[in-house]
Amino acid sequence: MTQRKRLSAILAAILLGTASWLAGESPAQQPVDSAPKLHTVTVRGSCIDDQMKPLADVLVTVARRLPNYGPLVIVGETRTNAAGEFVLPKVETALPEDGDLVAAASKAGLASAYTYLREPTDGLLDKKQLTLKSDPGVLSGVVKDVDGRPIPGVTVFLPSVGPYALAGIFQSVTDANGRYEIKDHSRWKSGSTYVTNLTTGQKLGVAAIPLRLQHPDYSPGQTWCEGIPQTIDFTLKPLAHAPE
Repeated sequence: MTQRKRLSAILAAILLGTASWLAGESPAQQPVDSAPKLHTVTVRGSCIDDQMKPLADVLVTVARRLPNYGPLVIVGETRTNAAGEFVLPKVETALPEDGDLVAAASKAGLASAYTYLREPTDGLLDKKQLTLKSDPGVLSGVVKDVDGRPIPGVTVFLPSVGPYALAGIFQSVTDANGRYEIKDHSRWKSGSTYVTNLTTGQKLGVAAIPLRLQHPDYSPGQTWCEGIPQTIDFTLKPLAHAPE
């Protein structure tokens, strides 16, 4: 990747606060109290395909961001009915107006989707619709160590909320041969998506999105994805141990 493309990608990620804005919305970036008071809301909505038809048996997961944009905690999970509708009662939220809740929807063979949930009315987050597109692309590859041996058990993901993975979407775990396949992301190519600098109003083309790798025995890894479908192989380095 050229230096210009890399700077564009980094700036885009900073602007959105997420790597996979292609299937979701950007959160409101406001300070969060370290010990917020929790409330409960009911989340109600539906899932459709890209032909506007209802989707049954879609897994819908709602997660809550921890204070200061920490990792996500799953606070509710259900599946859509025959009409593509879902209801999740008694979902805990700290900042319902600002959107600390995220709903993700996934179904085999379709591109997953997610959206931020905000501004409830009388404790109800209603008419939330998620669209799962057909014909997703596949992001795949092999992860090895510095000696060229495959590493099983590596979590490979496209971040959704800040640097974190979201509720099992846009991620994969390497098998015994070190191979991973992320099968639920929309097809995408470099420069086909734009973000706006909220300060200057300038539109910037997204040249790449980060791909992250995690394993307890290795240092975290990151590379750049310039399109989906694509094959990206990666080498993880062992954890650096402090001298005794």
